[in-house]
Amino acid sequence: MTADKQREKGRVETDVADAAAAKPLTRADVRDLFQSHNDELVRYLTSRLNSREEAVEVAQEAYVRLLRLDDTSTIGFLRAFLFKTATNIAIDRVRQRTRAQAWLDEEAPSQVDDVFGFTPEREVAGRQVIAQVVKCLEALPEKCRYAFVEYKFKNRAYEDIAADMGLTSSMVRKYVLKALVHCADVLGDELDVWGA
Repeated sequence: MTADKQREKGRVETDVADAAAAKPLTRADVRDLFQSHNDELVRYLTSRLNSREEAVEVAQEAYVRLLRLDDTSTIGFLRAFLFKTATNIAIDRVRQRTRAQAWLDEEAPSQVDDVFGFTPEREVAGRQVIAQVVKCLEALPEKCRYAFVEYKFKNRAYEDIAADMGLTSSMVRKYVLKALVHCADVLGDELDVWGA
């Protein structure tokens, strides 16, 4: 049996096992899904997005969405659902980039003052969102917060953060994912405004 056929057989067996065990997802289920399929998912997304870092972010967002589902008992194949969710997120990102670039090319010069004009209301709203984000981040354990801030706000690679912290890249990824889940739980809809 060729390596490709063995991999495909393993995927089918995983999907069948997932279907047989359909139940609400736990963090352990998502962790197992992450360990089994994350490398493959990131490779797939990298080919679609032409950016490994963006692919990792999309994959993390897909795991967070899985964790936020109230009832996953109707999902027959977790791997397929994960890949479909990640694909949809990637498509949305590409569309957003395309729209943003079109706006910048065509409409931005005439609307700069209207869009970016600061008003007292915008300033107060911005300060409130920032205060919520800071409070959310302060609630994280120190290592988790450091890894998340370095990755999300300073755009550093996992490998660089891992070297600073004396950890593996995998551990840094886990800290970032844990922080994303925490922020999603605490901030909810504000997370979309924040750009996560």
